[in-house]
Amino acid sequence: MPKKNPNNIAILVVLCLSVVALNGCELHLGDPKSEETKRNERVAQSEQALLEKQNAEMMKAYRKESDSQIQLEEKTTNTTPAITPAPAITPAPETNNPEQFSIDRPEGNPVQIINVNSLLAISGGGTSPTITFTQNYFLTRILTYHWNDGKGVPPGTISLKDTSGKIYGPWQAKLESGVYWVVDPETTIPSGTYTVIDSDPSSWSQNTETNGNGVTTAMGIPVK
Repeated sequence: MPKKNPNNIAILVVLCLSVVALNGCELHLGDPKSEETKRNERVAQSEQALLEKQNAEMMKAYRKESDSQIQLEEKTTNTTPAITPAPAITPAPETNNPEQFSIDRPEGNPVQIINVNSLLAISGGGTSPTITFTQNYFLTRILTYHWNDGKGVPPGTISLKDTSGKIYGPWQAKLESGVYWVVDPETTIPSGTYTVIDSDPSSWSQNTETNGNGVTTAMGIPVK
């Protein structure tokens, strides 16, 4: 049997110790990050998340404000196209003014009794519409429309004329919203057929939907 060399044994021991040392180094190099480094990273991540949240909230508020502004501008934008006014029409003369058929205001709520209206583009030159009342009405309001390219006109008078030529009115109008003539007769009108007379037909708004009649609405309380 060959004899063991002490030098070989020593070399083997050194090699074993080196392997152990190297394994220890590898384990040391694979250690997780220090607690301080991990804390710093967590702080940085929290700050980034907070910043992103704030930016998101700011963008949401900005979009909401922008949407509100757009809606407001859409509501206030006038899209009515300009139309050349129709030729002026001479109103029927008001030659008589008989005593009004009036009583105290009756009970009840006013209802619409004249509705010559349109949502389409309009021009001036309205003619006098004719309406038939099947019963007596306590007339509370008459309105005529004088757009005049958005400038309106100073208010004149409104009246009703029956088939016999009798005139109810004329009532002096007041201007509302710059383009509406409004009167509040507070007068009872007997059943019958009436023509609405406006003192400025050249600016009285009309179109094909109204058959050329001036835009007119009226309210009254039925009288039993």
